[in-house]
Amino acid sequence: MNDYLSSFVNWSHSEILNGLALIPIIFCLFKSWDIRAKLNLKFRRYSNIKLIVLLVAVFFAAWYSFFHSYVYIAPTFSQLFWNWDFSEIIPTERAVLWSLGAILFEEGFRYLLIIVLLEVFKVQRGQIELTIFLSALFFGLIHYAGLLDQGPIFIISTQAIFAFGYGCFLATLYLYSGKFWLVLLSHFSLDLIAFSLSAGGGGILSWYGNNDLLSNGLSMVFALVMTLIMFLGKQRKIMQENAARLINA
Repeated sequence: MNDYLSSFVNWSHSEILNGLALIPIIFCLFKSWDIRAKLNLKFRRYSNIKLIVLLVAVFFAAWYSFFHSYVYIAPTFSQLFWNWDFSEIIPTERAVLWSLGAILFEEGFRYLLIIVLLEVFKVQRGQIELTIFLSALFFGLIHYAGLLDQGPIFIISTQAIFAFGYGCFLATLYLYSGKFWLVLLSHFSLDLIAFSLSAGGGGILSWYGNNDLLSNGLSMVFALVMTLIMFLGKQRKIMQENAARLINA
């Protein structure tokens, strides 16, 4: 009986139901606004440069999923970036459900934002940059909903800082690859690791100041650096072409 009760509590506290409810809302909004958008683009033959950039972005997303959690608890500088103790990751039903809820609701909301912003700025110079920046900004701001649960505003603000940087990277990854499932997988992995870590307490960064601010701030910096790297050369043109394909279904 306790197992069933625990499962019910996990389901009710996750965002799964909210995420599922958001799907038909997005569909109805797109229909009423006459938006014919795609979720994923079909594979096209990649040039060597595009393939290398995409593989680097995917590798970064995988590495970042671990980095974001371990940067908070790492006892040494080497464990900030690698040499992680994977035995501390213990997935639970709660971790899986909360991670699924996060990608359903948060990524559903971000997909809605990205498509709407691409439509709004369709004929405007800077369409890609504005879409990435504003969708990430909204993604960060929605974390202030934690104030409704009387969460500390400082902690929520540091989470919003991280979410802005991560939102920039995820939006860039989506527009560059045209694969929304890559975004879902990246976000799910990051949340699952964060919810599954058994270790707690401050790591080495806490020696130099507030651990929440420094760890989330460092996470934001790395995400923004990777975002900028993906704009080097002619990579923006690829995102522009994918944006046009996404909203001209």
